[in-house]
Amino acid sequence: MDIREVIFEKSFHNVALDYEVDLLNEQSKIFIEEVLSGQIDRGSDFAERELIDAEFDSIVSGLSLDESTPTTYLDELDNFADQNRFTPPNPRWPKFDQTQRAGFIAIGAGLTYLVINRFTSFDIAGIWPGLISICGGVATLIWRTARPDNDFDEGVTL
Repeated sequence: MDIREVIFEKSFHNVALDYEVDLLNEQSKIFIEEVLSGQIDRGSDFAERELIDAEFDSIVSGLSLDESTPTTYLDELDNFADQNRFTPPNPRWPKFDQTQRAGFIAIGAGLTYLVINRFTSFDIAGIWPGLISICGGVATLIWRTARPDNDFDEGVTL
C-alpha cells in the first residue's frame, strides 16, 4: 500500500485510526525520501513550466523600453483630464483695518521688547510690558477677526 493511496482515497477519514500507525509512518518516510531525492517523476509539471517560460519569453521579446513610443489613446485621455482641471486663482491678501494693524504692531513691539530686555541691560519694569503688549495684541486680533454671531447662512456665498 502506498501513502499516496491512503491520503487520496481516505482523505475524509482519520487515517491514523483506519490503518496501522507503524505502516503509515513507514510509508510516509519512504514517500518523503523519494520526493527529496528526486526519484519521483513529476510528470507533465516540468513540460508545463517550459511552456510557461516560452510564453513569457515571447511576451517579453515583444516589449520595448524605448520612451519615444507614440502616445496611446489612454495617454490622450490622461492629457484631456489634465486640461480640464480648474486651477483656482491665488487668494487675495486679507485687508486689515486700523485696529487689527494695531494688534499686529502690539505683538511685534512686545516681542521686540522681550528680545531687547533679554540681551541688554534695558529694564524698565521687567518683562511685564512685553507680555502685556503681546497678550493685548492677540486679544485684539481675536476680537476683531471673530465672526459675528448673527451670521446663520446655511448656503454657499458666492
